[in-house]
Amino acid sequence: MSAAPKHAQLMESGRPGSALASNVSVVCRCLTSRAALILATESAWLAGSGVVLVRLSHELTEQPTDWWRLLNQVTVVVLVYAIAFYLMDLYDVELVASRRALTLNLTQALGLVFIALGLLERCFDGLELPLKLVLLHAALTAAFVIAARTAIERLIRTRWRLVSIGFIGHAAAQAELKKYENALAWLGFNLQFVGDSLRPAREELRIFERHARIHRLVIEEACLAEARAASFLQECMHGRIKVEKLSLFWERAFGKLRLGQHPFDDLAFSDGRPLAVANSALRRLLDVVLAWLGLVITLPLTLVIAVAIKCDSCGPVFFMQDRVGKNGRCFKMIKFRSMYLEESRQRRSPHGPEWTTSKCDPRITRVGGVLRGFHLDELPQLINVLKGDMSIVGPRPFHPLHSAQLEKIPGFNLRLVVLPGITGWAQVRCDYSDSVENGEEVLAHDLYYVKHASVIFDLMIIIETIRICLWRRGAR
Repeated sequence: MSAAPKHAQLMESGRPGSALASNVSVVCRCLTSRAALILATESAWLAGSGVVLVRLSHELTEQPTDWWRLLNQVTVVVLVYAIAFYLMDLYDVELVASRRALTLNLTQALGLVFIALGLLERCFDGLELPLKLVLLHAALTAAFVIAARTAIERLIRTRWRLVSIGFIGHAAAQAELKKYENALAWLGFNLQFVGDSLRPAREELRIFERHARIHRLVIEEACLAEARAASFLQECMHGRIKVEKLSLFWERAFGKLRLGQHPFDDLAFSDGRPLAVANSALRRLLDVVLAWLGLVITLPLTLVIAVAIKCDSCGPVFFMQDRVGKNGRCFKMIKFRSMYLEESRQRRSPHGPEWTTSKCDPRITRVGGVLRGFHLDELPQLINVLKGDMSIVGPRPFHPLHSAQLEKIPGFNLRLVVLPGITGWAQVRCDYSDSVENGEEVLAHDLYYVKHASVIFDLMIIIETIRICLWRRGAR
């Protein structure tokens, strides 16, 4: 085997060298300096004010001070606040950037906190919090959150500088990055376009570092084919300028693969974690456990849904349809029927089943509209998981005819190297419509999942899916 080119070795040196490093990068991908500071500040407030809240409640109710009990009560209060803030998107700093959105989401979160603490107090004798004290704490928390976030935003804009990143690449790649300029700013990056070719002079690198304050260069892969690439990268190392390939930077910043000139090189030459025996066995164990738990817990709900479907319209309770699974193998996917059976037959296209893209589709029954809104029509897919046709998390399985249309996108079948899932990275990250127009965005997220698939990543997606289904926020 021939040795890799010198400049390729230099570029790869900055890449995570272990599965742990890659998983950590996935978990911390969106933890920007702004979000991290907000999270730390509000966590400190909730912990400190929680201690005061519980301590005052003990004094008002004349309870003896039990420090172990106090610690448990404070933990419950902090967790309730944290979960409510997460459910109402208060940790999505871009979503609540406006004062109006922040106030609205914060009010809803505090309402959830009030209800949750009230229910917990009735269910557990150890948690006794006076109503007036809880309301006062909620009001003070609201004032603190608004004031703290305003101060943090002003501090970042006036005192802190964004991380300046220089980009070297061709015009097409520059135009592609330009579209994400605002998103990069939210991630803490100030993008500066340096040029469309490499410049090996050490003096120019010093100018970059001294005047433009650039301490990181992102280079398009096509530029690394230039003869001067090795000497240029050596100069960067001497100048202490970090260098990163565009494809890897794209993954870290946006959580998806860049479908460029050679979009699948990094996927093909990755460490193959999705195919590792241990990782696959662990993920399969997680699938089986969660599927059995899901079927048992939702059994009463399943019976109610079945009765509602039969009362609402004629036809079977379940609907089975061919879908394309792992390695292109077709299987029967099970769902609760959400459409009129006669209407579905009448509207069947000679070209195959139609896309269902509208919530107002006349084929959808009244019960079906509710089921689709909360994604409850997908509960029977847990049976597919137990059969081994699907996983809890994975790329969405398409109908064979739809899949044939989407195969026009280069590399689309690469998403079939893992089991399809009930939920997935694309479903929780982008508008997931069954259309060729949106297919490239879906593929970019699906291939990112294929490359980084792990139990930790799966758990993150499952938690986010539960939030979306409960609150119907950003349902894909």
